[in-house]
Amino acid sequence: MRCSLSAFPLNNRNDISEQSPVSVDTGLCFVFANGNNVSRGLPSGKIDAIGVLVYNGDSMANMPDSKVMNEVMQLKQTPPKLPLTPEERAHLRAFKVKLKDICTLNAAQLSDMLEITHERANMLRGLAMFQSVPSIGPKVAARVVDMGYYSLDEIKDIDGADFIDRMEAHFGYWEDPCLEDALRCLVHHANHPGSERIWPDFTEERKKYREQYGYPASRPVPAWYEHREGEASKLK
Repeated sequence: MRCSLSAFPLNNRNDISEQSPVSVDTGLCFVFANGNNVSRGLPSGKIDAIGVLVYNGDSMANMPDSKVMNEVMQLKQTPPKLPLTPEERAHLRAFKVKLKDICTLNAAQLSDMLEITHERANMLRGLAMFQSVPSIGPKVAARVVDMGYYSLDEIKDIDGADFIDRMEAHFGYWEDPCLEDALRCLVHHANHPGSERIWPDFTEERKKYREQYGYPASRPVPAWYEHREGEASKLK
């Protein structure tokens, strides 16, 4: 399923303009609210999880909070995106289990149902569980799973700021600040099931914290976009 919003990838340019629209996979697309002048379009193709959503030609960063929530929540009306094999999908259909219900199963149930290892069941369940949180998409869920967390219960005692610090140390590069908002959102939902708060609700909290405490001295030097550029160059 695709959303009808136009989208812009995050890059180092301060003025992204005169390009063509792109359709974007539903899932979390970060609103980049650092004052950049963002106007029409971007090269055709898929947008990464971290980017800018634009609504009717205007950055969502400039939209009223209610509209931001409505647009983000519309994206969450889709089931989680999971790296399932055709055989695994067939097993789900046989058991009449929907993708959105995977997070309600335990790893043993999912392992038996899909005839997969306990480790793979844990991974799939974790991806589904983290995507069940409002405004959290598959890329953020995958980052958290890659760190070895597979449930909300496992992260409920982690401080939001410490969470991103751990993630940056784990991957070896510093992340877009909005990713910290998403992690704070995950921790919040781990402790407040049923909450309707979404990741933009944690931006001011993150800004105030970083203004007061900054980042650890051991924070990686490379930026996330430099890492991705390096990975892309390896594929050429």
